[in-house]
Amino acid sequence: MKLLLIGSGELGSRFLQASINTNLLHEITVIEPNEESVILSKNRISELPGKTISIIWLKNISDLKDDNFNLCIIATQAENRIDIFKDIFKLKIRNILTEKIVTQSEDDFLFILNESKKLNIKIWVNCKTRCYPQWQYIKNKLNYKILILELNYYEISKKFTKTRN
Repeated sequence: MKLLLIGSGELGSRFLQASINTNLLHEITVIEPNEESVILSKNRISELPGKTISIIWLKNISDLKDDNFNLCIIATQAENRIDIFKDIFKLKIRNILTEKIVTQSEDDFLFILNESKKLNIKIWVNCKTRCYPQWQYIKNKLNYKILILELNYYEISKKFTKTRN
């Protein structure tokens, strides 16, 4: 599998460590313009003894030579994230994991929803709901070690938009 990771600061470097630890990937491409974040990521990678994987480091998404990735993780600030999504939508990527808050505006969010549906792209938003007491309660009641909540945001947004108008 091939991963495209956009952003390798505090959170992105942790995604990078976890991705390397899965042993499922054979190549990771990291987009990170900030040299301090690249150094942080490389230091965190060095904490993984015996782990070797091909990592390509780029400063801009426009530097990509290949667009055939199984997954893209967006670990950036929400500001200007819409531009990242627009760039990703031009690639062959069909699975995206992004951090919350997805975007800074409702219009941008609806654009992402509509484009992802049109292009048949699955997007997951990483929400740390596991920290909330109600989810801990549900998890304990269901007796699951892992609990994943998946909502169809496109359907929710259609209903939300209809009730607002």
